[in-house]
Amino acid sequence: MASVLAVGGAITAALSGNMLVPIAIVLVAALAKARIVILDFMGLRRAGGALRFALVAWPITFVLLALSRTILVAIAAPV
Repeated sequence: MASVLAVGGAITAALSGNMLVPIAIVLVAALAKARIVILDFMGLRRAGGALRFALVAWPITFVLLALSRTILVAIAAPV
């Protein structure tokens, strides 16, 4: 599943140019992949506490920063 997300993200990013929607799709796929790795491969699905929260919040933070940058560039770019 993770390889499907990675290949789909790479193809979408390569074909997106400066469009907002494909970049957002890639970022959501990256977030889904990070969540799969954190919860399943690291074995934190049933764990609670601050470590699980921090590890899930880390990629969310970067996705939000990347998405906000993309939105700002799309708004500021001349048409």
